[in-house]
Amino acid sequence: MKAVKKHAEQYITNIQLDIDEIDDEIEEILLQTEDANYNVAQGYKVFKRLKELRIERKEKEKGNETLKQLMKSTDNNEVIELLRKHTREELVKIMEFTEENFERTVTSFLHENLRGLRRAMGSVKFEKQLIKQMKRTGTLAMCRLDNNTVLEKGLYYYQGNDFASELVYSVGRLCEPCLEHIDNNFKPLDAIQKGEFTDVAEDICYLLQVCRHKLETNNFDELETEIRKANDLNGQLSHLKREELQRIQSQSGSIKVSMVYLTMIQEAQNVVTYTINLMKVSRKFQAEKEEL
Repeated sequence: MKAVKKHAEQYITNIQLDIDEIDDEIEEILLQTEDANYNVAQGYKVFKRLKELRIERKEKEKGNETLKQLMKSTDNNEVIELLRKHTREELVKIMEFTEENFERTVTSFLHENLRGLRRAMGSVKFEKQLIKQMKRTGTLAMCRLDNNTVLEKGLYYYQGNDFASELVYSVGRLCEPCLEHIDNNFKPLDAIQKGEFTDVAEDICYLLQVCRHKLETNNFDELETEIRKANDLNGQLSHLKREELQRIQSQSGSIKVSMVYLTMIQEAQNVVTYTINLMKVSRKFQAEKEEL
């Protein structure tokens, strides 16, 4: 228990350190702009970076405040409400990460952009560390709830964390072979493969966006619509997999390219499946009463 509490305190400290680093970067940018003579393009770049930093700071500050309140509270009802709020905030960040880096990985691979793939891989490594911290903090929060609440909601909470973790790892498993393929200058996907995967990837990104919004607003109405869309997407991906296996059997393409392409299809299916599973358990965890 003491070890878990220590991790939670460290998590809060790390968020505060991140906020301090953001403040330092904002201050440094503002000092540089005092004597700088930027053109329009440079000025826009600076403005955009400042806006991104201020949004990031606001989000981190909001999450840190919720966590502090959660750790101080001794009232069971308040703890569960704060935990629900904290969980929404954390899962929204993970959905944002998944959406951004799934799209970045696919686009960078299709356009043979090695820099973009390396950036995505770096983001995955960082996000894995955040996932570990989130799980440790959640364990402490669950210990502050009474037994009845833990029995009622605990399973959904831990399943949600597991599905969120799998989303991050799926993006990593998608990115790694793509990065290796481009880094070794292997043959790229052909036009047919690029076209068919681009279409389904766009639909996956839209699904991630819709699900993130539902988490953010804590509104799970019409989730069944997204579940049907997810099933359709997985059906399309299974069709792409069968077609690629037929290409391999007919020896009409590169085996190396086919292996990477099949990995992309598999991890795309995982992203869709884990997203919907995350939404299902989140709906149950966030519900005031158990659904009949």
